[in-house]
Amino acid sequence: MKNIISVHGVLVNGSDCSLSRKIYTKLKRQDYEHAEVSCVKAHLRSDDGYLELGGGLGVCAITAAKICRKSPIVVEANHHLCASIERNALLNHASLRLIRAAVGVTSARKRRFWLNTDCRASSFWNTRGASVSCDVRVVTLSSLLRKHCPSFLMCDIEGSELEVLGSSQLEGVATLCVEIHPNRLGGTGCCVLRQHLENIGFVQKAVDGDNNVWLFQRGRTRNR
Repeated sequence: MKNIISVHGVLVNGSDCSLSRKIYTKLKRQDYEHAEVSCVKAHLRSDDGYLELGGGLGVCAITAAKICRKSPIVVEANHHLCASIERNALLNHASLRLIRAAVGVTSARKRRFWLNTDCRASSFWNTRGASVSCDVRVVTLSSLLRKHCPSFLMCDIEGSELEVLGSSQLEGVATLCVEIHPNRLGGTGCCVLRQHLENIGFVQKAVDGDNNVWLFQRGRTRNR
């Protein structure tokens, strides 16, 4: 296979036709999801259960698969990205469990979802000029937590983080790494989410301001 890029120790198919020029450049410069991968490498333990909401190209989940004894679980609604995740997992001989769905507060058979076919942001809101939309299945975070009991949660859901995380006690989760989208949440929404996480026992450990990535942790005594 031509044009294989190694980013943070993960092999990615650089010939993927769905890659935007911006994402391709980030991969080549080793900038793609740098903060998130660093968080996984520094804080994920072999006995953790790993759940990722919004899988991107699968780089974080594949990194997690090299650490965890259990296969990481990835939830992704964009079918273009699902195909990329599967290809990259195969390229890295990584075992992942892929759930093809979006995450919301209430489950649904169908909800309108806007896609960027070049692996940029996709979400329930057409905030970046997506030209394609489709109906996707929606699963709830509460159902994912009950079924899979993760202790490490990675979250990049393009502006739904306040709606989804802000309505959950995140039972069993000891480490949360979340990309914040201030353009969607606004300053008030970011503050509300931070306060909610602190109210349920999390302590903010780190912030990557350039990439809007927050790291929160709480005692593992809550782990199931």
